[in-house]
Amino acid sequence: MRKSTSVFLFLFSVGISLLFVSVASADTIYAIAQDLDLHFFRAYSTATPDTVTSINDNFSPGTIYGIDFNSAGTLYGINNSPNEPGGRSLGAIDIATGTYTKLEDIIGIPLTEYISGLAINHTNGTFYVSTTEALFGPSGSSSLYTLDPATGAATLVGNETTANNVEEIAFDALGHLFAIDVGTQSLY
Repeated sequence: MRKSTSVFLFLFSVGISLLFVSVASADTIYAIAQDLDLHFFRAYSTATPDTVTSINDNFSPGTIYGIDFNSAGTLYGINNSPNEPGGRSLGAIDIATGTYTKLEDIIGIPLTEYISGLAINHTNGTFYVSTTEALFGPSGSSSLYTLDPATGAATLVGNETTANNVEEIAFDALGHLFAIDVGTQSLY
């Protein structure tokens, strides 16, 4: 069984920003990176942080927001664009090729809410997605949904106005959920 922990961060190195990151094991961190309009799927060694393996230099779709591994080792991602191939969907990402395969359309989240994160609770296998109405800046609200990976159906857990611009979520090994609000630059 593969253990994973999601982490969220923005790194800026040689003009490349890491958008979403997930840890597959103690040895490897997988990330979707962006340089202008180009998206890359990369693996980073934790033993030698300068070691970067470029898996897919033309990663598509370019609107993946949130990635996480389930306990079986499948890497999932959320495509957040109804205008791109695959639409607003949950998909699996092949870590050997960096290929995104759409699994289910996401239903039950209003289009006024921007899907901003994905986290899988490894204590019970439940998928969660975060949304925000504020893309940049401290206004609007954020919401948390559960997501059924078999159907793509999202169910509202609740709304949050204090953390109103949640851009990523992650669980720790005990099942505690964390969120980062980029509007207030706070961790919840």
